[in-house]
Amino acid sequence: MQNKVLVWDKWVRTSHWLVAGLFFINAFLTEEGDEIHRYLGYAILGIMCIRWIWGFIGTQYARFSSFFPTPQQIVLHIKHIHDGEKHGLGHNPLAAMMIFALWGVMSALIVSGWMMTLDQFWGEEWVEELHKWLVNMIYVMVFIHVTAAILESFLQKDNLIAAMIHGKKKVKLNEQSSKREV
Repeated sequence: MQNKVLVWDKWVRTSHWLVAGLFFINAFLTEEGDEIHRYLGYAILGIMCIRWIWGFIGTQYARFSSFFPTPQQIVLHIKHIHDGEKHGLGHNPLAAMMIFALWGVMSALIVSGWMMTLDQFWGEEWVEELHKWLVNMIYVMVFIHVTAAILESFLQKDNLIAAMIHGKKKVKLNEQSSKREV
């Protein structure tokens, strides 16, 4: 028998969807270099900073220590990816790698955008090209991220995209007693 347990708290879910939404608004609805484009980039940076802090002081599954991937965890997860078994309630090691990669590329994107506002880099083609390349990299990474979430949802028989809205994941009742609800 299965039940649902709260895994991702409100701040984890809110920061995830705010960053995703603001990124796509900035990418598709604002003009490069406009004031609103810059402010949305700064808003993303602020949200990421708060989420970074939450990664150290937040709830159990929000903490980096609960999902920081080790090489052994990555190998074990890849070996058993097809069996449909859950390997913990929080992020799996491959998802954790994607999270850190997305944060790294998003941070570089914000820095490159900020650099374009500085006199030192004003009109520097390489900074503008880097910024565009990073945007395209995020498109690819988001495609992989969403595809993997759909595939993992199918394998685990638990809708992970819906879980990022309501925060709950399925857990067997005998496993739930050993898990702390957040």
